[in-house]
Amino acid sequence: QKLPENLQRIEVTSSESGPTSCSCCGGDLKLIGYDNSERLERIPSHHVVLLIKRAKRACPKCPSEGVLLQPAPPFSMERSKYADGFVAQVLVDKFADHLPLRRQQKRLKRDGLHIPISNLCRIVQHSAGLLKHVVQVMQQELLNGPFIQGDETGLPILVGEKNRPIKGTLWI
Repeated sequence: QKLPENLQRIEVTSSESGPTSCSCCGGDLKLIGYDNSERLERIPSHHVVLLIKRAKRACPKCPSEGVLLQPAPPFSMERSKYADGFVAQVLVDKFADHLPLRRQQKRLKRDGLHIPISNLCRIVQHSAGLLKHVVQVMQQELLNGPFIQGDETGLPILVGEKNRPIKGTLWI
């Protein structure tokens, strides 16, 4: 099976030159072409630090006005050292790939990043607020629809001194 054409190709050449002279007559070998093969490789993502430069300005004629600072670019988590791409990766790892925060912390530690588990928890907690607009739209669509569907699940409930089961219902 061929590898997908949309993947980036990186040309790799062997560091060994191979034979340059004929083993039979000792003459120089002439290059007549290349043998090409493909292998699938994974280059792991890497972390970068965004250096955010903000201009500080002051009026030399009006020292009482103080220093004016250029506004910072918008990020989903204000006053945090984590940018949006990192926040998104934590959320995708947790909810799409089912990778617990403790394991994410260990993986980040292998990359040289020592991020406390409490910080990862705060990222997840803060992201819930970011999704409130999505939840509001979903609620409007649900209420504007022609019907609302529910689920009635039966389950046993233990009652009395002898804990005899009776039929219970869980509504979702």
